[in-house]
Amino acid sequence: EAEMDEEASGSGTAEEPFALAFFKKMLEGICAGFLLGAKWAILLVIWLGVIPLGLGLMGEAYGAIPIRSTLTELPLVPLMQVWAMGLVFLKIWARCVLLAARAIEVQGPDLQGRPGAGGDEANQGAGQDDLEANAFFPWEGDGPFMAQRAILLWNERFRRILNDGVMGLDFPFAMQFIIWPICRQIFRALCMPFLLGYLAEKALNVMFPDELRMFLFARALRRFSYHIYAGYFVSLRLQEVFAKLYRRLHDQLIDEEYLVGKQLVNFGESVDGEETAGGDDQGGPGSSSDAGTVSALAAEGDAQDDRAAGGAEVALPEPVVA
Repeated sequence: EAEMDEEASGSGTAEEPFALAFFKKMLEGICAGFLLGAKWAILLVIWLGVIPLGLGLMGEAYGAIPIRSTLTELPLVPLMQVWAMGLVFLKIWARCVLLAARAIEVQGPDLQGRPGAGGDEANQGAGQDDLEANAFFPWEGDGPFMAQRAILLWNERFRRILNDGVMGLDFPFAMQFIIWPICRQIFRALCMPFLLGYLAEKALNVMFPDELRMFLFARALRRFSYHIYAGYFVSLRLQEVFAKLYRRLHDQLIDEEYLVGKQLVNFGESVDGEETAGGDDQGGPGSSSDAGTVSALAAEGDAQDDRAAGGAEVALPEPVVA
């Protein structure tokens, strides 16, 4: 009986660590699943909820509201319709990026030096700072093929998320290089004009409280503050483009005026029996005959200087008597 009790106690102690390890692994798997589900929930809420709603509000503020409502009316925004319209815009943009990247890879130029071409490290490198702000308008920036580079960069970001799958989600990468650049552009395009228009309207109403014209002007200023904000950035971009065109035209005119038809010719003696650059056997500007003439003249000038220094009489030309 004592031996049986010892065997039972030994088997119980051996089974307890296995059970604890099993429950520990199960809890870790459950926690990892909940964490992964929370990450995907955050991404889906932002990607399918916040971003489409922001795009729809941009369409309403920049296009629909100034057309369908007067200055004396208070515009009503149907959120469900706005969200659906923004979702359509987002899907069209993402599909255009993927199709354009495919067309560039098949028929486009070779962009070996594009940002993000070197894999994950390049995606997180310095090239991101120049392009992460160009979420929907990637033609910003200097250099050739900038639009193609931006499209390929966004295509690589989307492809990385798709290739990682559901279980291999890189949450920090998705938030930093996909969600945040788009949200930053949307918030800036919506919040800054609204804040400036609201402050301008309140200031005019305080300064001119009883004038109807100033009230309508303040309302119009707030209503069209989005267009003023967009026009400001468009004017800056056009200024940069015209400045580059003017600089290019100036350089081209300078080159045509001072460099076309001109060439540098080196005159001098031949070295090791070789003719100087630019010369030929027919006595060109850099031929050996010209070099011999120059050398003879230089030797004659040196001989005259030596005779003058040694006290030799130098024949002077006779004066002419009128």
